[in-house]
Amino acid sequence: MSLMYKVCFRTIARGNYPEDMAMRVNVFYGGGLISTEEYNLLMDQLNQPQE
Repeated sequence: MSLMYKVCFRTIARGNYPEDMAMRVNVFYGGGLISTEEYNLLMDQLNQPQE
């Protein structure tokens, strides 16, 4: 797992992420900073309802 994935994962897990987090994940994916698998995991995590 890439460092960028780990940072994004922790940020989303804490629930205190910016409104444009999905766009940021898209940019990281487009820039080659995260893999397709990591992208899919992060987007699934973002789409889950927050508790």
